[in-house]
Amino acid sequence: MFNFLFSTMPHQRQKTGTVGEAVARAYLESCGYLILTQNWHAGRWGEIDIVASKGDELVFVEVKTRRGIGFGNPEEAVNKTKQAKLQGAGQAYLTAHPQLSQKARFDVVAILLSPTDEVIDLKHYQAIHTNNNGNKEILYF
Repeated sequence: MFNFLFSTMPHQRQKTGTVGEAVARAYLESCGYLILTQNWHAGRWGEIDIVASKGDELVFVEVKTRRGIGFGNPEEAVNKTKQAKLQGAGQAYLTAHPQLSQKARFDVVAILLSPTDEVIDLKHYQAIHTNNNGNKEILYF
């Protein structure tokens, strides 16, 4: 009876993600990042939303976008399991691009959108990783 509701959900999530990645890209470029690629597929590890560089660092960026906080803040979706997948994807990228010799780090850009795609909030977490104690620490590959 309510199947029509669920058939539009993947499309809406994809649209939200696409809008969020465009916002994140524009934000990063305005902060001086050079975007190298987007949506780089890393096989079993999934994909890296944005690969960028700034100065002497290579930056793997996970973009999380939400339309409201009913399911939590966007950054809360980057749990230990997701972080492990992103680390694997980062290693796969470095293996596929051996000419890159910079330090690499993992960032999260968390975006909260209004129903009309206006940015309500944007947070950029740089070089973070959750250790076994649940504390944030800098992570370099």
